[in-house]
Amino acid sequence: MAKPVILDARAAKELEVRYSNQGRWGEDPPTALQFITPDRVRVACTLPRRGWPIPCTLPDGTPVPPNLVPRISATRPSPNGIAGRGVLLDLARNEGLPRLPDGLAIAPEQLDACAESQGVTVESGDILLIRTGSLADCHTRGCWEEYLWGPAPGLSLACARWLYEREVALVAADTASVEVRPSEIPGTERPLRRISLQHTGVLFGENFHLDALAEVCAADGEHAFLFAVPPLSDTDACIARPLTIK
Repeated sequence: MAKPVILDARAAKELEVRYSNQGRWGEDPPTALQFITPDRVRVACTLPRRGWPIPCTLPDGTPVPPNLVPRISATRPSPNGIAGRGVLLDLARNEGLPRLPDGLAIAPEQLDACAESQGVTVESGDILLIRTGSLADCHTRGCWEEYLWGPAPGLSLACARWLYEREVALVAADTASVEVRPSEIPGTERPLRRISLQHTGVLFGENFHLDALAEVCAADGEHAFLFAVPPLSDTDACIARPLTIK
């Protein structure tokens, strides 16, 4: 059984070393996009059955704050874009809720249970999409300040090991911060992001609208798909137009 994560700044610094990919590919900073090999791309290209493009964005013309668009943060630019196997973990639907509770720290066991319930596995080089229901709920209620700055469900610090061991390339969510808010370590902002993005090299995506994708996945019972995003010219919260193809 894995030892529980002790939530303090010192433990977080230790996790930065433990789950680091520094030097793994011969140059730094590391990027987990290295896990998306040509073979993994070929596998992803076999997944679409309907040929339906499903954007991970709110519908055009939706009145939202200008900073509420899908963004991807990385350790390096991605001038060729990203294409690979996407996996949706629909945690809200799996829990039978319209949205997960604010402040819920999602544990690795919950990710595994959701994947098992959906009949999907998370594999090396996957693009992992986490649906909490938060973005859709705030869109319905128009509570954007709450969405952007208030408490929110998200991945717990314990997921640093989970992302590292499964060699996830990119993790994105329908929240303004992939990890739980408020921070599990008082006075430390986004400790999971610092560990998994900066040291493991996992790309982080925010503000992904996943409800349309979730409906199609639930209808056909398949939660893996082809994921693509155009070139990313920057590393710090680059605006993205993520697209899935079912």
